[in-house]
Amino acid sequence: MSRYLAARILALVPAMFLLVVFVVVLVRLLPGNAIDIMLQEQVKGTGTQRAEIEKRMGLDRSIPEEIVHYSFGAIRGDLGESLWSQQPVTTLIVSRLPVTLKLGVLALGLAIVTGIAIGVLSAVRQNGPLDFLLRSISILGLSIPNFALATLVIVMPLIWWGWSPSVIYTTQGDNFIGHYTQFVIPGVILGLSSSATLMRITRTSMLEVTRQDYIRTARAKGLAELRIIVRHALRNALIPVVSLLGLQIAALVGGTVIIETVFGLPGIGRLLVTSLGIRDYPVIQGITVMTGVSVMLTNLIVDLSYNWIDPRAKVG
Repeated sequence: MSRYLAARILALVPAMFLLVVFVVVLVRLLPGNAIDIMLQEQVKGTGTQRAEIEKRMGLDRSIPEEIVHYSFGAIRGDLGESLWSQQPVTTLIVSRLPVTLKLGVLALGLAIVTGIAIGVLSAVRQNGPLDFLLRSISILGLSIPNFALATLVIVMPLIWWGWSPSVIYTTQGDNFIGHYTQFVIPGVILGLSSSATLMRITRTSMLEVTRQDYIRTARAKGLAELRIIVRHALRNALIPVVSLLGLQIAALVGGTVIIETVFGLPGIGRLLVTSLGIRDYPVIQGITVMTGVSVMLTNLIVDLSYNWIDPRAKVG
């Protein structure tokens, strides 16, 4: 196990370097120019020579030089400074991280609990009316994009009842209860698609497991059906579910960009959208690299969890 862990960690090094390469190159290909925006807005540095601004922004370096420079900075935890606020990118990300974590944890918890529970219930009631209803709901959840559902949730109640969810962020100090309740609707919308996906894979995996000989043997011994489902069938059905969960976490990270923007939550996703609009290259690069590394580490944890779920599974 330790050798496998060491090998996986070493394998992350070239993956992270390739991530930095792609991020630096793609950011350089963004249309528009941050210098022109800065001069038009007449912010600090308007009277500075263009060449001096380019040097401060690092745009005077070639792409290979920027890749090397950014890689060594990232190793030290230095992701650069914002071109507009002059604050360290790490500070900006850390200040927005709690909002994104609250939203993401709520959405992920909802997806795991409802997706697995409904998937198991649907498998147990296979081909019955309840199974048909749950599968129909899951298909609906997969069919409606997050941004469309978020827009409908805001607009339709306003048209019908003259009320809509607040899109003004409330801090924890201003209103403790209101601070946390404002994450409920965005969290449900963000986790709906992942929940539907987990429900379908859980149902399929449970149906396959419940047809195995050891399940029939457990029933023949007279074990309670609930014990058979929970202790024997579910645990063995979780490996493909956990595998998919790693991909769903990546999807949730991407979904926060849209949900935070629609509901006015000042998280990392909204910071990314704002930075794209003003071509704040260091912030864009920092958020993208941080997100990519988080997804890599999440999938590493998912792979390591196989041995805990099923001791017969040999990692590596």
